Amino acid sequence: MVAIDFSNAAGDTLEWATSLAASDRSIRCTALHVMTNESADLFAENGFHRTTIKQVAEAADVAPRTVSGYFPSKEELVFPD
Repeated sequence: MVAIDFSNAAGDTLEWATSLAASDRSIRCTALHVMTNESADLFAENGFHRTTIKQVAEAADVAPRTVSGYFPSKEELVFPD
């Protein structure tokens, strides 16, 4: 494990830095979970080939670019690496 010094010039520890990193990971995990769940619902409802990344993004309340950033192809929503 690497220790990172998050102290400012006065020597005060910035405890929020570690909680912010943990919060960011939690948000990403939640976003991934929502995107995969919403895509599964849309695939079941509309079929895989008729469901678009834009529809998945709208259902998950994220930008299409966010979906594509995590899942470069629709297949990866179903079969992630």
